Amino acid sequence: MRTIAIFAAIATLLGAQIPAMAAAPTPAPLTVALVQADLRAKGDAVAVTGTMDSATRSAIYAQGARTVGQLDAGAPDATILQPGAGGPAVKLMQQALARDGYAVGATNGSYTQRTAAAVRAFQRNDGLAPTGNVDVKTLQALAEPNPQRAIAPAAKTLSLVATAYGPSLKDNYPYGPVDVFGKPLTPGMVAVDPRVIPIGTRLWISGYSSPLLPKGGFAAVAADTGDAIQGHRIDIFIDGGPRAVSAFGVQHVTATVIQ
Repeated sequence: MRTIAIFAAIATLLGAQIPAMAAAPTPAPLTVALVQADLRAKGDAVAVTGTMDSATRSAIYAQGARTVGQLDAGAPDATILQPGAGGPAVKLMQQALARDGYAVGATNGSYTQRTAAAVRAFQRNDGLAPTGNVDVKTLQALAEPNPQRAIAPAAKTLSLVATAYGPSLKDNYPYGPVDVFGKPLTPGMVAVDPRVIPIGTRLWISGYSSPLLPKGGFAAVAADTGDAIQGHRIDIFIDGGPRAVSAFGVQHVTATVIQ
């Protein structure tokens, strides 16, 4: 019953209308990869494999349909996304490319020739065959950080998943009130994945909600790292206790490179 419910939920996400108790066919790998990529974009640490594993099932249950988002109705039978396709799945892919600094045109869910050119450029830079079509391997590459692929500062604006940490040992284990380099934590410091945002990069962070951070945005410096800060994630230092850090939760922010 659990497996049936999962596939029914995914079919609903993808626009398919099936009875909740009916056995749905196993989604194609591209469909599963799209759901996984969408989950990762919303902060889950699932791997984009194209396989419906236990971690993906748990993430779907935890996030819920409203958070996972609705993808293409045609995706269950698709093996690639290619020019001429359209819909939320294409928009998800365009957003990922734009995040990495590729000129896709409008991120409107329309797979134009300009989007295809951006896909080919991305594929060449990541060592993939430059087909201009998006398959599971291309989705995997878009979702995973690559030390050889420059993202910032070439990309001036980044969409990031943000969490917070504080000066207590609980919030910044095992360092406490200092960063990974041994320097005291101060407001304006953020922890980043250096493969995505180089240490020392100056940023303008906005889009968050927290009474302990400046209203409207603040100037920050990428000065720290963390084992859990991988890919397009950022950890914002908040000079408060564990309760304040916990209240921040997981948010989506915009980081503009200013130096």
